[in-house]
Amino acid sequence: MDSSTSLGVKEEGSGPREGVEIGAVTQGSAGSSSISEGPSVEVEGQVDLGSAEIDAVEGEAEGVTKVVKRYKGRIKLCYDQALRQDPDLKGRVEIFFMVGRGRVLEAEIDTNTTRNAALANCILQKVKGLTFDQSVEAEVIYPFVLSQ
Repeated sequence: MDSSTSLGVKEEGSGPREGVEIGAVTQGSAGSSSISEGPSVEVEGQVDLGSAEIDAVEGEAEGVTKVVKRYKGRIKLCYDQALRQDPDLKGRVEIFFMVGRGRVLEAEIDTNTTRNAALANCILQKVKGLTFDQSVEAEVIYPFVLSQ
């Protein structure tokens, strides 16, 4: 059997085989690229707790503040994650929430000066997950001040 050395279609059977010429192909470089990591800027976020407005039965306001302070690290995780996308991010997120029977019954974003909805929603979700002493019944507006 005769085999063709030019680029083309080989058909089985008898008969002549035709090659397909591609013409002059020039050799060149295809360019180059490299993969690098993003900027090596590491920004450390800071979360300060502003003065909360707490409408509660006497003695329970302290319980609310104590729990929020204890879980402030969860809020910082939200902020640190957002800083990876926007190293200049800062501002204030205030969350309104109602506490009853030791848990958050309702919560919503009251103020967000960061203009970052994902950050504010992350903080909102963390506040919704807080648990308090069973005796705590309160309406709260808690400000979280975010800076580097």
